[in-house]
This record gives sequence, C-alpha cells and structure tokens, in this order.
Amino acid sequence: MNTFIINLSERNDRKKFMLDQLNNLKLDYQFIEAIDGRKLSGDEINKVALNFKDSYLTKGEIGCALSHLKVYKKIIDEKIDIALILEDDAILPSNIETIINEIKAIDNNQKPNIYLLSNAKKFIKNEKLSNNIYRIKDASAAHAYIINAKAAKNLISKLYPIRYEADMWSIFNFFGFAKIYCIHPNPIKAAGHAEFSSLENERIHMQKNRNLYRDRLKKKEPYYHLFKLKNSILKKLQIISKSNQEY
Repeated sequence: MNTFIINLSERNDRKKFMLDQLNNLKLDYQFIEAIDGRKLSGDEINKVALNFKDSYLTKGEIGCALSHLKVYKKIIDEKIDIALILEDDAILPSNIETIINEIKAIDNNQKPNIYLLSNAKKFIKNEKLSNNIYRIKDASAAHAYIINAKAAKNLISKLYPIRYEADMWSIFNFFGFAKIYCIHPNPIKAAGHAEFSSLENERIHMQKNRNLYRDRLKKKEPYYHLFKLKNSILKKLQIISKSNQEY
C-alpha cells in the first residue's frame, strides 16, 4: 500500500524519527512536503480559506488541511486505489503491515471510506465492519489513517476552500463526505514531542470561538436539516461506546 508521510521541510528531526521506524518495516513510503500555513501571506490565506478573518482557524490549521488535500490530489492524479497517510509524529506498531493488509482486503473502493488508526473518542458498537473495525461517532486527530480514492475525491471537492480542520472526521461523517471507521483499540499513537504541538497550542487559544463558528458553519451546509434528521433517527439505533485509549 502506498504510504505518504506529511513532514515540514525544516523538521529533519521528525523525518529522522519516522525513518528510524520505517527502516524496520516493509512499507512503500514517500515523504510529502507539508504546507506551512504560518508562511502564507494574507492574500494567499484569503485565497485558500473561506472567510479566514472571522473563521477562528489558525494559519497552522489551514496549512495542515492544505497538506492533507495535497496528498488526496496525489492519490487521484496517480490513480491510487487506497493509501496510508501519516503525519511525522506517528508511532508505528510492528504489525502495521498486517493491519494495512486487513483493511485493504475489506475495502473495495466502491464507497468513500476512511479508516482511522488513531483513537476515536466514541464509536458505534453495533456498526461493525469486521472484528475490531467500527463506524466512528466522534473522532479527531489526523496523524494516521487509511483513505480510498473515492473518499479522497470527495474530500477534495467538499473541503476547498478550507473551512474545516483536516481532522473534523465527525463532521465529514455527519454529512456523508465519507464513511469514517476506526480500529479499536487504536494501533497508532502520536509521539509526545517535547515542544508539544504548535498547532495544538494555537487550537487551545482559539477553541471556544472556533467551536461556535464551526457550529454555525455546519448549519449552512446544503441539506443540513435533512442530515440532522437522518442522524437523529440513526442515533436511536446506535449503541455508542466511549474509548479510553490514548491518541
């Protein structure tokens, strides 16, 4: 399976962190240069992001979203059926190849599917794809997931210009941009780098206002009320389980 690792060009330390792991694994990997949103000019930001001034999105989040869209475009351009996407802080388990092969065997690229290898806060216990793969109810984090071409194509068409963060899986699931699944327990965690994450620091500062804006944004999506009704009906049939795993 094609594996793409998103990495800022100046972060050679994180590239080495990934290479040290990859040297022991048989993965067909390629590093993708991340887009550093902090370096984008005001004009560039206004071009790629929807209503940036009032959105409470950070430049880091915009760069992150653009970086993931860059990989989706590569998947489509190169006619790749399914791919593993990693950020450069992913801690890879020794059985990653087995996990990849299991998901590859399940997915037929007939529907837009995404499989999170990171933690899902909540998953639907009675919507089970296989032994330990469930439909998500609530999830964030984009450091490790598998995406098929149909989902990549959908997200390209739905998420540009940027108005949502790259890891708003619950929203993408709600509106049917893709079917989002998770593996429980999650096999890939993110490293706790000493400097934490500059993106997370920015997020914490803006979180309350961003959440309010995002809720208003959701209500402007086409057919929002129909999706809300559909999800309300489905909720009555779902058995929700909370995860206590780490990201």
